[in-house]
Amino acid sequence: MKADFNMEEVALSMLSALQGELKKDWPAAKATMESFMRRHQKIMEVEAIYRINGQLDEENYKSRLEDKKRLMEAQLEAVKVVTKAMAQKAANAAIEVLESAVLLALKGLI
Repeated sequence: MKADFNMEEVALSMLSALQGELKKDWPAAKATMESFMRRHQKIMEVEAIYRINGQLDEENYKSRLEDKKRLMEAQLEAVKVVTKAMAQKAANAAIEVLESAVLLALKGLI
């Protein structure tokens, strides 16, 4: 069975999650985070599909998600409009969107 996973939709949802967390600071961070998403979207998609298809175990996948989360945090902190705590919260929200989409796709395979 083929999993239902659309990285384009997930990426847009991740950006929405970032916007929701950053609120008034979103305009200052928007271009940076859209650029981040364009640069990392394909690798996130490949990793997600590998996880969904069982080619990547949960431990390794979680490690890769943590790496992406740290990269997002660094990008947000570089914008200089958000605090470290805000950057962490926003990055967590975005990665949770990706994790949820992957879990839903995995459940579709069971």
